[in-house]
Amino acid sequence: MNPAPASLHVGSHLPQGVQARDAEPAVAQGSGSWLLFEADGQLCAIDSRQVRQILLPSGFSPLPGHNPHCPGLLAWQGRVLVVLDLGFSLGRRASLGRPQTRLLVCQGPTHAWAVAVDAVRGFHRDSALAPEWIPVSPGLSPPWNAMFALLPLASAPDGEVCALLHVPALWHGCLAVMSEFSAAADARLHVFPEFET
Repeated sequence: MNPAPASLHVGSHLPQGVQARDAEPAVAQGSGSWLLFEADGQLCAIDSRQVRQILLPSGFSPLPGHNPHCPGLLAWQGRVLVVLDLGFSLGRRASLGRPQTRLLVCQGPTHAWAVAVDAVRGFHRDSALAPEWIPVSPGLSPPWNAMFALLPLASAPDGEVCALLHVPALWHGCLAVMSEFSAAADARLHVFPEFET
């Protein structure tokens, strides 16, 4: 199935401030190389050209009293990057602490950040003549709204389908979920009775 132009389905999924022009080159050109990874059994992929490095989580610094969506920071090439846990942000089990956990250093249009994933599965290259991905209708809640297409993998043993994720929308979606989590935690703090002194 040949997809519609990228702006028709990538642009409709993006949060405010992220433009269709920020879409991955693979989407805009209709072909590309995708980095495949897992988040609690869900196979996902992002444009490999937006992944700067794949790291073991050993260099990661946990934050005290952290929000589980953002478990820490990473010193990378003289910069401090926020680390987001993709599994937890997607409403699944946390990605950190698994035997094959990796940190993907991603480059968005304005900054770099790191995302913890359960495991890296390798690369998939689209055919330039006939991309195989299937568009996803807009309207999913963050960070699932970063998913703009599904990619059936013919090479997979059970005919797995991979969720293609837009890197800038994934960043904004994870931040939105993290903010909701923090707001809910703050609201719970106010239900405790006050003690008189």
